[in-house]
Amino acid sequence: MDNKWCKHSNSFVSLTAHWIDDMFAGKSSVLGVKLYVSHTASNVSESLSYSEYYKVYESKIHVIVKDSAANMTTGIFKQDADP
Repeated sequence: MDNKWCKHSNSFVSLTAHWIDDMFAGKSSVLGVKLYVSHTASNVSESLSYSEYYKVYESKIHVIVKDSAANMTTGIFKQDADP
């Protein structure tokens, strides 16, 4: 998850894919946007798991861009530790 927008009292998290095509041109696409209830580490972790719905499996994820907030760091490491 690399984008979060807040407008009024609604928060959203998005799953954005970036890749290079056969001609080495940079491509990107927003795969999904989801309403965020609360910015807890558990919710961050749960949001990462929805990437599998879009057939983006852990073996294909090379980088996660985040801010330095503790809930983001804990949520990512929690996801990594879950079986």
